[in-house]
Parts: sequence; C-alpha cells; structure tokens
Amino acid sequence: MKSDEFITADLHLGHTGLLKHGLRDFESTEAMDKAIITNWNTTVSENAAVYILGDFSLSPKGKIIEYLKQLNGRKRLILGNHDRNIRGDVLHYFEWIKDYYESKTEDGTKVVMFHYPLVTWNKSHYGSIHCHGHCHGSLSPLPGKRLDVGIDTHPEFRPYSFAEIQERINQLEVGLFDHHKLRVH
Repeated sequence: MKSDEFITADLHLGHTGLLKHGLRDFESTEAMDKAIITNWNTTVSENAAVYILGDFSLSPKGKIIEYLKQLNGRKRLILGNHDRNIRGDVLHYFEWIKDYYESKTEDGTKVVMFHYPLVTWNKSHYGSIHCHGHCHGSLSPLPGKRLDVGIDTHPEFRPYSFAEIQERINQLEVGLFDHHKLRVH
C-alpha cells in the first residue's frame, strides 16, 4: 500500500434499499450517489489506485459504467455479494477484479482484503491487517487488526487512505490470536 492507494467498500450506488431501511440519511439515491462521487473525487486523484472491497452497485450495467466514468482513479474490485452486474462491458473499467487480494505496506506489513470479515486471516497472528466491507460498521470488534472500510464507516463518507487505516488500527485495543487458538499478544 502506497500513499496514493485508497480502500473502500459498500458504495451501493443507486441502491434505494439503503435509504428505505434508514441505513443512510439522504433525501434520494441521486443525492447519495452525488455525495459519494463528490467525496471520492475530492480524495482520490486521477492516477491513484482504489481497492473497492465489494458491493459497488446493483444497478444495470449501463448505469454502473456511468458511475465508473465519473470516479477518479484506477479501480480494483474485490467482488461482493451485490456485484452480480459487474460483467460484460463493465469489466473494462476496472484495472482488475478478484475475489480476494493481499498486498503489503511500504514497511512490509501484510494487508488482506476481502469483502467479508474474517475471524482469522493470513499472518493475522503476526500483525497483518484485514480490511473488509459488508457490515456497514455494525460488527462488534474482534481480535486482530481488522477494519470495516465501508464508505459508511468513514467520518467523511469517502475512501480511506492507508494512513487513515493505520491510524484507526492503532486506536484498536485488540489481542492477536493465531489459528491454533494460542494467544500471541
């Protein structure tokens, strides 16, 4: 992860259900979409990389392409459960699409990215970081360096920079456990 890389999840562009069920406080999906696009473009430069950890949009393919054309950056998608229309012509607007991805920070810390939260992940007992979406900030803290990076969880309703993720992770008071149920820290 470099300083020009960002992570987010659960944009749900065009998704009226989030408003209907009171999960987001906007007058309309158009207002929600505009806020997301504006906040994204204020944060992300044209050449920055953005990891989208699923649930980009349930909209029809043509509308998804409209959204993608409006958003700055090189988009990398980790598929979520609401990405079923990410196919055909839409694929060309992503640098790549995967189910799961691992990266490293400039200091060598492993970063595991997946749409769903994991209880344990690769090198979790060695301090690796797990970024996920899906929960919209509703999941209770669990052991390990895990962060819901959904757009709903960011105080400014925008993608996270890695510096912000590091800051949030450092504020968590969590123990590290390995997959053999041994307490490490």
